[in-house]
Amino acid sequence: MVVKSKVESEHVNDLRNIFEILRKHKLHLNASKCSFDIGSGKFRGYMVTHHGIEVNLDQIRTIKNLRPPWNPKEVQKFIGMTAALNRFISRSANKCQVLADLGAEFTKSPLEEEGEKQNMDGKSVWTVSLQEPLTWRVYVDGVANQRGSGVGLVLVSPKKIIIEKSLRLGFSARNNEAEYEALLVGMDMVQKMGGRTVEVFLDSRFVVGQVNGELKARDLRMQGYLSQARHLQSGFESFVL
Repeated sequence: MVVKSKVESEHVNDLRNIFEILRKHKLHLNASKCSFDIGSGKFRGYMVTHHGIEVNLDQIRTIKNLRPPWNPKEVQKFIGMTAALNRFISRSANKCQVLADLGAEFTKSPLEEEGEKQNMDGKSVWTVSLQEPLTWRVYVDGVANQRGSGVGLVLVSPKKIIIEKSLRLGFSARNNEAEYEALLVGMDMVQKMGGRTVEVFLDSRFVVGQVNGELKARDLRMQGYLSQARHLQSGFESFVL
Protein backbone atom coordinates (compact mmCIF):
# COMPACT_ATOMS: atom_id res chain seq x y z
CA MET A 1 0.00 0.00 0.00
CA VAL A 2 1.29 3.45 -0.95
CA VAL A 3 -0.04 6.71 0.48
CA LYS A 4 1.00 9.58 -1.79
CA SER A 5 -0.08 13.18 -1.34
CA LYS A 6 -0.24 15.80 -4.08
CA VAL A 7 0.72 18.52 -1.62
CA GLU A 8 3.34 17.93 1.10
CA SER A 9 1.38 19.88 3.70
CA GLU A 10 -1.59 17.49 3.31
CA HIS A 11 0.40 14.31 3.82
CA VAL A 12 -0.20 14.00 7.59
CA ASN A 13 -3.93 14.48 7.11
CA ASP A 14 -3.94 11.87 4.29
CA LEU A 15 -2.20 9.39 6.59
CA ARG A 16 -4.73 10.12 9.34
CA ASN A 17 -7.60 9.32 6.94
CA ILE A 18 -5.95 6.05 5.89
CA PHE A 19 -5.41 4.97 9.49
CA GLU A 20 -9.04 5.73 10.30
CA ILE A 21 -10.16 3.50 7.43
CA LEU A 22 -7.85 0.70 8.59
CA ARG A 23 -9.10 1.06 12.16
CA LYS A 24 -12.73 1.03 11.00
CA HIS A 25 -12.25 -2.29 9.20
CA LYS A 26 -10.00 -3.68 11.96
CA LEU A 27 -6.98 -4.05 9.67
CA HIS A 28 -3.46 -4.08 11.13
CA LEU A 29 -0.10 -3.13 9.67
CA ASN A 30 3.30 -4.58 10.47
CA ALA A 31 5.19 -1.58 11.84
CA SER A 32 8.56 -3.15 11.01
CA LYS A 33 7.63 -3.13 7.31
CA CYS A 34 6.31 0.44 7.20
CA SER A 35 8.35 3.34 5.84
CA PHE A 36 7.48 7.03 6.14
CA ASP A 37 8.70 10.24 4.55
CA ILE A 38 10.02 8.48 1.44
CA GLY A 39 10.74 10.78 -1.48
CA SER A 40 11.35 8.06 -4.08
CA GLY A 41 12.23 4.39 -4.38
CA LYS A 42 11.11 0.96 -5.59
CA PHE A 43 7.89 -0.54 -4.33
CA ARG A 44 6.54 -3.94 -5.52
CA GLY A 45 8.32 -3.62 -8.85
CA TYR A 46 7.38 0.01 -9.50
CA MET A 47 9.24 3.29 -9.09
CA VAL A 48 7.58 5.75 -6.70
CA THR A 49 8.78 9.33 -7.25
CA HIS A 50 7.48 12.86 -6.71
CA HIS A 51 6.05 12.63 -10.25
CA GLY A 52 3.91 9.66 -9.32
CA ILE A 53 4.11 5.85 -9.73
CA GLU A 54 6.17 4.90 -12.77
CA VAL A 55 7.19 1.68 -14.47
CA ASN A 56 10.48 0.14 -13.38
CA LEU A 57 12.88 0.38 -16.34
CA ASP A 58 14.64 -2.79 -15.20
CA GLN A 59 11.44 -4.78 -15.81
CA ILE A 60 11.03 -3.26 -19.27
CA ARG A 61 14.62 -4.19 -20.08
CA THR A 62 13.97 -7.78 -18.92
CA ILE A 63 10.94 -8.10 -21.21
CA LYS A 64 12.85 -6.65 -24.17
CA ASN A 65 15.67 -9.14 -23.63
CA LEU A 66 13.29 -12.07 -23.32
CA ARG A 67 14.29 -14.84 -25.73
CA PRO A 68 11.62 -15.71 -28.33
CA PRO A 69 10.01 -19.17 -27.85
CA TRP A 70 11.59 -21.87 -30.03
CA ASN A 71 9.48 -24.96 -29.33
CA PRO A 72 5.86 -25.87 -28.43
CA LYS A 73 6.60 -25.98 -24.69
CA GLU A 74 8.10 -22.49 -24.71
CA VAL A 75 5.17 -21.20 -26.81
CA GLN A 76 2.67 -22.53 -24.25
CA LYS A 77 4.72 -21.02 -21.41
CA PHE A 78 4.77 -17.66 -23.18
CA ILE A 79 0.98 -17.81 -23.68
CA GLY A 80 0.60 -18.44 -19.95
CA MET A 81 2.74 -15.40 -19.17
CA THR A 82 0.67 -13.14 -21.43
CA ALA A 83 -2.58 -14.52 -20.00
CA ALA A 84 -1.42 -13.61 -16.49
CA LEU A 85 -0.77 -10.02 -17.63
CA ASN A 86 -3.85 -9.53 -19.79
CA ARG A 87 -5.73 -7.61 -17.10
CA PHE A 88 -3.20 -4.79 -17.53
CA ILE A 89 -3.29 -4.72 -21.36
CA SER A 90 -6.06 -2.97 -23.27
CA ARG A 91 -8.01 -5.35 -25.53
CA SER A 92 -5.54 -8.12 -24.78
CA ALA A 93 -7.98 -10.83 -25.91
CA ASN A 94 -7.76 -9.58 -29.52
CA LYS A 95 -4.03 -8.94 -29.42
CA CYS A 96 -3.17 -12.35 -27.94
CA GLN A 97 -5.57 -14.40 -30.06
CA VAL A 98 -2.83 -15.21 -32.56
CA LEU A 99 -0.76 -16.68 -29.71
CA ALA A 100 -3.65 -18.87 -28.58
CA ASP A 101 -4.15 -20.09 -32.15
CA LEU A 102 -0.44 -20.82 -32.43
CA GLY A 103 -0.51 -22.79 -29.18
CA ALA A 104 -3.45 -24.83 -30.46
CA GLU A 105 -1.48 -25.73 -33.60
CA PHE A 106 1.38 -27.07 -31.49
CA THR A 107 -0.80 -29.11 -29.13
CA LYS A 108 -0.80 -32.85 -29.77
CA SER A 109 -3.75 -35.14 -29.35
CA PRO A 110 -3.96 -36.35 -25.71
CA LEU A 111 -4.12 -39.96 -26.86
CA GLU A 112 -1.46 -40.32 -29.49
CA GLU A 113 -0.31 -43.73 -30.62
CA GLU A 114 3.37 -44.43 -30.65
CA GLY A 115 4.41 -47.46 -32.64
CA GLU A 116 7.60 -49.46 -32.59
CA LYS A 117 8.49 -52.37 -34.82
CA GLN A 118 10.38 -55.20 -33.18
CA ASN A 119 11.73 -58.44 -34.59
CA MET A 120 10.99 -61.49 -32.43
CA ASP A 121 12.03 -64.89 -33.78
CA GLY A 122 11.87 -63.63 -37.33
CA LYS A 123 8.37 -62.20 -36.88
CA SER A 124 7.50 -58.56 -37.09
CA VAL A 125 5.57 -57.29 -34.08
CA TRP A 126 4.00 -53.82 -33.88
CA THR A 127 3.69 -52.52 -30.33
CA VAL A 128 1.37 -49.62 -29.58
CA SER A 129 1.46 -47.48 -26.46
CA LEU A 130 -0.92 -44.67 -25.51
CA GLN A 131 0.27 -41.44 -23.92
CA GLU A 132 -1.29 -40.18 -20.70
CA PRO A 133 -4.11 -37.63 -21.27
CA LEU A 134 -2.87 -34.05 -21.09
CA THR A 135 -5.37 -32.84 -18.51
CA TRP A 136 -5.99 -29.19 -17.71
CA ARG A 137 -7.34 -28.25 -14.27
CA VAL A 138 -9.46 -25.15 -13.96
CA TYR A 139 -10.61 -23.55 -10.70
CA VAL A 140 -13.33 -20.95 -11.27
CA ASP A 141 -15.44 -18.70 -9.07
CA GLY A 142 -17.99 -16.00 -9.76
CA VAL A 143 -18.89 -13.18 -7.37
CA ALA A 144 -21.90 -10.87 -7.42
CA ASN A 145 -22.66 -8.23 -4.78
CA GLN A 146 -23.63 -4.57 -4.41
CA ARG A 147 -20.19 -3.41 -5.55
CA GLY A 148 -20.43 -5.28 -8.86
CA SER A 149 -19.88 -8.67 -10.46
CA GLY A 150 -16.71 -10.44 -11.49
CA VAL A 151 -15.04 -13.77 -12.11
CA GLY A 152 -11.77 -15.31 -11.01
CA LEU A 153 -9.95 -18.26 -12.56
CA VAL A 154 -6.85 -20.32 -11.96
CA LEU A 155 -5.76 -22.61 -14.80
CA VAL A 156 -3.16 -25.32 -14.32
CA SER A 157 -1.74 -26.71 -17.55
CA PRO A 158 -0.50 -30.29 -18.03
CA LYS A 159 3.03 -28.86 -17.65
CA LYS A 160 2.00 -27.38 -14.25
CA ILE A 161 2.07 -23.84 -15.60
CA ILE A 162 -0.32 -21.73 -13.51
CA ILE A 163 -2.40 -19.05 -15.23
CA GLU A 164 -4.46 -16.63 -13.15
CA LYS A 165 -7.16 -14.39 -14.55
CA SER A 166 -9.77 -12.09 -13.06
CA LEU A 167 -12.17 -9.71 -14.75
CA ARG A 168 -15.13 -7.53 -13.89
CA LEU A 169 -18.42 -8.20 -15.65
CA GLY A 170 -19.87 -5.26 -17.54
CA PHE A 171 -23.39 -5.88 -16.28
CA SER A 172 -25.25 -6.54 -13.05
CA ALA A 173 -25.32 -10.31 -12.51
CA ARG A 174 -26.80 -12.64 -9.97
CA ASN A 175 -24.62 -15.19 -8.18
CA ASN A 176 -25.52 -18.09 -10.47
CA GLU A 177 -24.98 -15.93 -13.56
CA ALA A 178 -21.53 -14.91 -12.31
CA GLU A 179 -20.69 -18.59 -11.67
CA TYR A 180 -21.75 -19.48 -15.22
CA GLU A 181 -19.70 -16.60 -16.65
CA ALA A 182 -16.63 -17.87 -14.78
CA LEU A 183 -17.21 -21.40 -16.08
CA LEU A 184 -17.62 -20.26 -19.69
CA VAL A 185 -14.49 -18.08 -19.58
CA GLY A 186 -12.44 -20.95 -18.15
CA MET A 187 -13.65 -23.46 -20.76
CA ASP A 188 -13.04 -20.99 -23.57
CA MET A 189 -9.50 -20.22 -22.40
CA VAL A 190 -8.55 -23.90 -22.25
CA GLN A 191 -9.89 -24.54 -25.75
CA LYS A 192 -8.04 -21.54 -27.19
CA MET A 193 -4.79 -22.93 -25.74
CA GLY A 194 -5.41 -26.32 -27.33
CA GLY A 195 -6.68 -28.22 -24.30
CA ARG A 196 -8.90 -31.23 -25.02
CA THR A 197 -9.11 -32.84 -21.58
CA VAL A 198 -10.19 -30.73 -18.63
CA GLU A 199 -11.30 -30.98 -15.02
CA VAL A 200 -13.24 -27.96 -13.76
CA PHE A 201 -13.71 -27.19 -10.08
CA LEU A 202 -16.72 -24.99 -9.25
CA ASP A 203 -18.36 -24.50 -5.86
CA SER A 204 -21.87 -23.78 -7.19
CA ARG A 205 -24.00 -26.91 -6.80
CA PHE A 206 -26.72 -25.20 -8.83
CA VAL A 207 -24.52 -24.68 -11.92
CA VAL A 208 -22.79 -28.06 -11.54
CA GLY A 209 -26.14 -29.80 -11.26
CA GLN A 210 -27.47 -28.16 -14.43
CA VAL A 211 -24.37 -28.85 -16.53
CA ASN A 212 -24.23 -32.47 -15.34
CA GLY A 213 -27.92 -32.95 -16.11
CA GLU A 214 -28.96 -33.43 -12.49
CA LEU A 215 -31.02 -30.21 -12.35
CA LYS A 216 -33.24 -28.57 -14.95
CA ALA A 217 -32.68 -25.01 -16.14
CA ARG A 218 -36.12 -23.42 -15.86
CA ASP A 219 -35.13 -19.77 -16.11
CA LEU A 220 -34.57 -18.45 -19.67
CA ARG A 221 -31.25 -16.86 -18.72
CA MET A 222 -30.06 -20.10 -17.14
CA GLN A 223 -31.14 -22.00 -20.25
CA GLY A 224 -29.03 -19.64 -22.36
CA TYR A 225 -25.99 -20.14 -20.13
CA LEU A 226 -26.48 -23.91 -20.13
CA SER A 227 -26.69 -23.93 -23.93
CA GLN A 228 -23.34 -22.09 -24.17
CA ALA A 229 -21.75 -24.49 -21.69
CA ARG A 230 -23.02 -27.49 -23.68
CA HIS A 231 -21.60 -26.01 -26.88
CA LEU A 232 -18.15 -25.51 -25.33
CA GLN A 233 -18.31 -28.92 -23.66
CA SER A 234 -18.73 -30.59 -27.06
CA GLY A 235 -15.28 -29.28 -28.02
CA PHE A 236 -13.55 -31.41 -25.36
CA GLU A 237 -12.65 -35.06 -25.59
CA SER A 238 -13.04 -35.34 -21.82
CA PHE A 239 -14.86 -32.87 -19.58
CA VAL A 240 -15.28 -33.40 -15.83
CA LEU A 241 -17.08 -30.89 -13.61
